[in-house]
Amino acid sequence: MATFSNPLRGKVARRIVGLFVLSALLPVLTLATVSLVAVSSQLEDQSRERLGQLSKNAGQSILQQFHGVQSGLRGLRGIETAPRSAESTVFPSNAMVGLGIIGPDGSYTNMGGLVAPPTPLSPSEVDRMRDGRMIVRVSPDGGRTLSAALPLAPNDPSAGTIWAAVVGDSIWGAAQTFADLPSVADFCVAGGGRILHCRSRTDRFAEDLTRDVGTAMLATTSHEDEDGRFIVGRWAFYPDGDFDADPWVVLVAEEIEAVFAASGSFSKTFGLSVALAMLLVVLLSQMQIRRTMEPLIALEAGTRRVATGDLTSRVDVQSEDEFGVLATSFNSMAARLGSQFAQFEAIQAIGTAALGTFERDAVLVAALGKLPAVSGCRSAAVLGMPPRGTTRTAELSWLTGPGELGGTSVELQDED
Repeated sequence: MATFSNPLRGKVARRIVGLFVLSALLPVLTLATVSLVAVSSQLEDQSRERLGQLSKNAGQSILQQFHGVQSGLRGLRGIETAPRSAESTVFPSNAMVGLGIIGPDGSYTNMGGLVAPPTPLSPSEVDRMRDGRMIVRVSPDGGRTLSAALPLAPNDPSAGTIWAAVVGDSIWGAAQTFADLPSVADFCVAGGGRILHCRSRTDRFAEDLTRDVGTAMLATTSHEDEDGRFIVGRWAFYPDGDFDADPWVVLVAEEIEAVFAASGSFSKTFGLSVALAMLLVVLLSQMQIRRTMEPLIALEAGTRRVATGDLTSRVDVQSEDEFGVLATSFNSMAARLGSQFAQFEAIQAIGTAALGTFERDAVLVAALGKLPAVSGCRSAAVLGMPPRGTTRTAELSWLTGPGELGGTSVELQDED
């Protein structure tokens, strides 16, 4: 029979420890997985909502800058068309760096600053001016400067137009402040079919995201390239109010890693909590297993002693549960087995003595030596009855010492 001194080395103990750990680990891991998925989904939703709002705020800031330019141009209607130097020109907007006028006859007058003669108006631009809208053109320099124009006479492009050179950085410089956040990876502005500005990434990043703006003014999307994965908020707007033209787009991008940084911190904290919980479970399970396995160890030791023939020892289990009942039953069984083995040994000894010799005294010594074990008495005597009808005297015999027989004669009465 196998034995073990350490309660935790037994198969039952290991099985119980595994059950404890598994019972605690499965719910905790399930909760951790569900919580992490929920937190990640919530973080992504919040990021999409935040980036969409940032892109909208930035786009509205750009529109506000264009409205300022438009108001400044309206205030210049009726100015004298004499050429002047840039030093003597007061620009009505900080974004302007030059002014020019095209007269009704198509002649061009530079009113100061850096304004190249504009190309003629297209039919669609003429229609927009008749509707009272400002024309916005993207210059070939990639958006560093823009051109804005209004008719000199309200809604009458044939009366001549006033043009302004506008610095692009002044238009979207204020808008970029909405994206100046540590988690924002990039801020881009696209318009006129080209990328006008990107704070840090390549134009291809914005080209991929502006290729299909769709009809949604406000949207969020995902983007992946060799530099990583991003969530992008985009807002489309029309700076000149021409909803039939290609819209301008503001993009605000955030890296997925930055979005899930909080969930990563949550994972580390939760992982530490799970590890501490598992350690506590193991410690508690060991304490409980020791209390459970110690009675089993005592019972196992008792069965080993019984197997070697020691039927006098008892199992000491101080427990009021099933182990205590089992120990009491075991002790009772061992006592009964001890008594039965003693009786068998006594009977065997008596039988051996009786069969091994024909001497009366030897048989009596063997029988008297074993009778207390058989009957459970402290001492015994044998009354040897005389043959019927021969005499009334019987011989009473007992042991006076080991192997020493003593006795006396007893006169029998009629009732005996």
